Amino acid sequence: MDRTVIRSLSQLLRRASDDRELYLKAASMVSEPGLRAVFTEIAAALAATVGELRREIETRGGTVPADVSLAGRQRARMAAWRMRLAGNADNAGIALLERAENRLLRHFEAAAENDPSLAALASRLLPRLRAVHLDMATLVHGLRG
Repeated sequence: MDRTVIRSLSQLLRRASDDRELYLKAASMVSEPGLRAVFTEIAAALAATVGELRREIETRGGTVPADVSLAGRQRARMAAWRMRLAGNADNAGIALLERAENRLLRHFEAAAENDPSLAALASRLLPRLRAVHLDMATLVHGLRG
């Protein structure tokens, strides 16, 4: 068991779990049904990513961490607070989630680039995360356009 790889996988798992929680929270708060559906679909894609990361950690002999971190729960609460205070909760949710999604994608790309033993996993997971990135970029573009 390579502890460095397990640690990297665990960090990715926590980040994906935290972001899934954030998407679910935002989906419960937006008023636009279509946006709620998009956020829920992205949360499902992140749940699939979490599942694959869990299996990878177990396969490599590691201990799977708890799904959502304390920091993730706090970020979800802070996002909910910001959305409630915003003039338009839907737009605020899009902006918050787009930043979270960018961080998640960067973390996955960096892990794949820095650790060749994660290349196979990255080739399975990155297309899904890039699709999420495209969805969020489209939503952000709609705000600005």
